[in-house]
Parts: sequence; structure tokens; C-alpha cells
Amino acid sequence: MGPVLLGRPAFKRPLLRTVTPDAPLPARGVLLLALLVAGCGPGAETPPQPPAELATPAAIAESAPTRASSTEAFVARLTMTHRLETDASRLARARARHTLVRAFAATTLREAEASGETLARLAAAGGAPAPSALDGPARAALDTIRAADAKSFDARYLDEIIEAREAAIDELERYAATGADDSLRVWAADALPMQRARLQEADTLRQSVNLDRPG
Repeated sequence: MGPVLLGRPAFKRPLLRTVTPDAPLPARGVLLLALLVAGCGPGAETPPQPPAELATPAAIAESAPTRASSTEAFVARLTMTHRLETDASRLARARARHTLVRAFAATTLREAEASGETLARLAAAGGAPAPSALDGPARAALDTIRAADAKSFDARYLDEIIEAREAAIDELERYAATGADDSLRVWAADALPMQRARLQEADTLRQSVNLDRPG
């Protein structure tokens, strides 16, 4: 018996599977091949799309509705403010206990009447006549002032005037920027400084004067 040689076992190379054109592919291979063919087929690659056009500020302003862009609505709201101020200020001239409140009411009455007449004239020329009667909110505010007793009348009057004037300034600012009627737009811009000054005056009077007693 010859000598036994010790060493590493013989390495067996794995058999490579030869795929012939006629040999069937495994199911997983078939699926992979189908996906590759589909990905390389005509129309498979989506061409890059151009970026969406961004809306410009002018386009946004043109498309966005605004409360004061309607001339009819603007005229109606400002007319209600003027009539509320005139009717309430007539009451305040007679019923207010404080001298400064009566003086403020007289000034408010005079300016509201003049402003209301100008608004009515411009609105009629532009084809948007002013309404002839108080609407619900304005009438309710006037009724609130009328119902106040002697002690609370001055404060109630100023509260309603301040609220009405804040709303009027908002309408004037909107229409001055976006209004359709040129004459009314200029008038709205011109009216803003006085309206802001009168609002500040009413607010200061409301906060600084002791309205609980005559003055």
C-alpha cells in the first residue's frame, strides 16, 4: 500500500448553467426581463415638464375678491355710516351730559352731513345711487344709543361711533386701493386722513374723560 498524501480536498467548481436560446428561463428571470423591456420601450421615459407659471402679485390682486371692489356695496356701507353718525350725533347734542362729548357730536354731525352729500353726488354720477333708509345693523346701533339711560348715554354714543368709524376706515382703505370708480376712489383716499383723526379723537375722549358724571 502506497503512502497517503495529506492535503486540502480537491475543490469542485460549481457547474455553470448554460442558457441556450431555446432553454426556458425561471419565473423570476422572466419577470425581470419583462420589467427591463418595459422600461426601455418607446414612451417609457416621461419628458421633463416645464415648471408651472407662478402667479404674479398683480394677477392675485385681480382675481382675489375684495369687500370694497364693488362700488354699490361701498356706497351702501359708507352711506349707512354717515346716516348713523348724523342721527346719533343729533341725539348726542341734546342728551350728552359731558361738554366735550356734545362738542364732538356737533363736529361729527357737520362733517358727516357734508361727507354724505359728496358721496351721494359722486355715487349718483357713477350710476350707484345711495340707499334711502338705514339697514339693519345701522338701525340696531342707533336703537342701542337711544335706549341708553342718562348715565350711560355718552359712553354708548362714543362706543357706537368708534365702531362705525373703524368699519368706515376699512372700507375707505379698500376702495382707495381697488375701487372701480375713479372719482370715488380719489374721494376715498382724500377722506381717510380726517376719518383717522376723528377716530383717534373719539377713542381718546372715550378713554380719558370720566363719562360717569357731567362735565
